[in-house]
Amino acid sequence: MSDTAIKEAMDYEKQFATNNKLKSAYWEHERTMRDIASALYSREKAGQERGEKIGDKTGRQALSTLLQKLLEEGRKEEFDRVLQDNEYQEKLLREYHLK
Repeated sequence: MSDTAIKEAMDYEKQFATNNKLKSAYWEHERTMRDIASALYSREKAGQERGEKIGDKTGRQALSTLLQKLLEEGRKEEFDRVLQDNEYQEKLLREYHLK
């Protein structure tokens, strides 16, 4: 950094340190930016929670439908495997077009 740039930065710092109006505007801007960031975070979190609830409900409905179809087809013996083996469950959900 050149001496001129350092002097210029020090001049700006001095102006800021002695100008209450400028400091007040700066801190107001900082508060506004924090408020915006906080609001965005809250909305993102609420959207994520809503999405998780929808996903959970959809997943439960798909699993319930799968178990019903297996029962209708007389494949009740596969219930335990479907509930314990995630890969098998995924395979059957795709096979029955539930996912």
